[in-house]
Amino acid sequence: MTLADGPVILVLLDDDGTRRLHLVLAEGWQVHDAPGTLAVLRPAEDHGWFRTNVVISREGVPADLDLATVMAAGERHVAATYDAVEVRSERVAHCGDAAAVVRLRAFDVRNEGVRLSQLHALLDADLEHPHSSARVIYQIVASCLAEDTARFQHAFTTMIGSCRVHLSPTRERPEEIE
Repeated sequence: MTLADGPVILVLLDDDGTRRLHLVLAEGWQVHDAPGTLAVLRPAEDHGWFRTNVVISREGVPADLDLATVMAAGERHVAATYDAVEVRSERVAHCGDAAAVVRLRAFDVRNEGVRLSQLHALLDADLEHPHSSARVIYQIVASCLAEDTARFQHAFTTMIGSCRVHLSPTRERPEEIE
């Protein structure tokens, strides 16, 4: 789907139609459907063999897992799947009312001879009842060829930085994270 010029806001709804997550698309980016995701975002002009993309998914996790633990599990998966994994930075922040962990990493794709850069964000949606054994996180993974990092970094950080998770009305805003 091609979107009009100007700020375009992608709004993701819960099964009951409640607005739960929104973000502002970078100019010229398009929304695509993909199995197992909420959405895949791609720049319209990117036609190389590797499609620069931002994948948005929603995951259920045990309520006692914090974002750092979930991110560490993801990092173990990346290390087992790719070579020469390098974490360049990590930050803890807020996106709207949700706590977030954002990590910038690079790695080599096995047997392909290319290096990718990823900006990986986890947002604590915590949509379930506070006494539930599970909670929801949104995962946003922005990927490009490492040589294109400077070209796409602004779009990635702008889109992830614009994310807002709308918590259920009974949930209080988390304490500010330093």
